Amino acid sequence: MARRMAEEQDDPYESTTRWLQEAARRTRADSAAVWRPQASAESPLPAKRFGQTVIFGVAREIYMLGVLAAVYLNYYFMQVMLEIDSLPTLVVFYPVIQRIG
Repeated sequence: MARRMAEEQDDPYESTTRWLQEAARRTRADSAAVWRPQASAESPLPAKRFGQTVIFGVAREIYMLGVLAAVYLNYYFMQVMLEIDSLPTLVVFYPVIQRIG
C-alpha cells in the first residue's frame, strides 16, 4: 500500500493519463445514449406556443442587456471618479480688491 502511494506520488499525471485513455476508449454514441433522456409519447409539461417563447426570450435579452449596460456604466463612472480624485490639488489665490464708498 505504501509502495503504491509512493509510486503515485512520483508520477502525478498517471491518474489523468488513465482517465484520458478510458475516455478515448468510449465511443460518442455510447456516452450520448447515457446522457440523453428518452422522449415519451406523453409529455408531463404542457406545450408552449412559439410566440410566447419568442417574446419572453426577446424580453429577457433586452433586460439582460439593460443590466449589463447599468453595470458597465457604474464601473465607468466609478473609474472616472477615482481618476478625478487622484489628480493633484491646485490652490489658486485670487486677489480681491474692495471698493469702499
